[in-house]
Amino acid sequence: MAKMTTAEEENASKVSKEPGVGLRSDLQELLDRCKGKLSDAQALDVERFLHKCRLLFAPWNFVLGRTAVVKQRINTGPTENPIKQGARKILLHLLQEVNKQVNGMLNKTLK
Repeated sequence: MAKMTTAEEENASKVSKEPGVGLRSDLQELLDRCKGKLSDAQALDVERFLHKCRLLFAPWNFVLGRTAVVKQRINTGPTENPIKQGARKILLHLLQEVNKQVNGMLNKTLK
């Protein structure tokens, strides 16, 4: 199970309390699209969540890469080791889309 470290939790709580800071337009649009299917209490919870975690969402589809905002550790138990698996073949009808996505990320020079 992934966990936020204490430092990141403190930073997230400080960020969420900054006065006058609203949601980015993409997160506001996401919230607006969800509100029609949620109760008022649920919509308020989603708005609080998006506001608290707004730095964790990439602002654009092509801004992908590494982040130092969240560190995670997967607990596999005291004696269990992760299973290493080989690469899987990509289905032919999906290969063109996969190549398009990979080339797009490579062109954006992922770090």
